[in-house]
Amino acid sequence: MYGNIINSGEIARYENDGRIYINPFSKNKIQTIHYPVHAEFIKRKKDGVWKTVKNFSEEPSVFKLEPREYVQVAILEHIKLQKGIVGEFSLTSNTIDEGLGLFAGRIEYPFGEKNERMHIGIKNLFDTAVVIKPLQKIAYLKFIDTTGMISLPPSKLSDEDKKRFKERIVDTFYEMSADGGISINPDEHDIVLGDN
Repeated sequence: MYGNIINSGEIARYENDGRIYINPFSKNKIQTIHYPVHAEFIKRKKDGVWKTVKNFSEEPSVFKLEPREYVQVAILEHIKLQKGIVGEFSLTSNTIDEGLGLFAGRIEYPFGEKNERMHIGIKNLFDTAVVIKPLQKIAYLKFIDTTGMISLPPSKLSDEDKKRFKERIVDTFYEMSADGGISINPDEHDIVLGDN
């Protein structure tokens, strides 16, 4: 997939601008390039139908996942993304340590517009039971912005794309200067986009 990974500083800005909607949302939970999502309820398939067998909001106790068992997990966070932004799931270290396999795709617009709930698949890969805890961090969601890709010369970009690209450059400079990677203050320099 082509696009720009949205980093920690940008995730908060995109959420504030409404390009990413996460509820509940906390800036303190943002990782370097990910936002954690948590299990709210769990479904088992019985007689060909997925049925809720655990709701952590109503019953905050552990859920026992049997050896080699596969379940669907509904994510606590409600997420909506603007057109051109894609969310991809990845494992957390605790799911790896506990032998949980993650089965998930991606989300993109118009998902969430009708208040749909995200579901991912979790499989216990061990021959022993494992537990899923209330509000356990179950996966990370990485966001990719395909709207700011520079595939045209700057003279052919819209004013909005130029503005977004400049914001990205400034954010990157701030992060690099905070880390000691560069000694340039982006506030003292104009960013000019040229075709050369």
